[in-house]
Amino acid sequence: MSTPPAPPTTDDLQRDEGRGVFRDLLPYLRHDAWLYGMALVVAPLTTLMVMAQPMILRAAIDEHILPGDLDGATRMAWWYFGAVTLGVLFQTVHTLALSYAAMRTITRVREAVYRHTITRAQSFFDQQPTGRLLTRATSDVQALGETLTAGAITILLDAMQV
Repeated sequence: MSTPPAPPTTDDLQRDEGRGVFRDLLPYLRHDAWLYGMALVVAPLTTLMVMAQPMILRAAIDEHILPGDLDGATRMAWWYFGAVTLGVLFQTVHTLALSYAAMRTITRVREAVYRHTITRAQSFFDQQPTGRLLTRATSDVQALGETLTAGAITILLDAMQV
């Protein structure tokens, strides 16, 4: 005799709800997938450049400055300058790509919410306070925008860095 399955926990329900939200957003995200992909590719390069800087500095001090090798120290200074410059460039590309993609995605979501709202029957607006509809649509889309620009990608990148 088998036991019936346990009822879903709150965590299970939230996880399923999160998948559903992502599934609903996928058509809006798909248009700018190349920008989101670029942000995901460039982010580890940024981390690599940041991690390379102390290693270059250590090599410059131990192998060139302490022994008195001025040419080697100059060469290491250029390597350090290159790592800093590339790190800033990669970080800029990451931030711009992510911000631009999120802005375009949120614009498409806002247009969809607006189209959906104006197609409702008059009786819907008679039953719902207009202020609540406006506040809900605005705050939900704004929260989604903040999640796209900071939350979701940052969590994924943090997981990659660990």
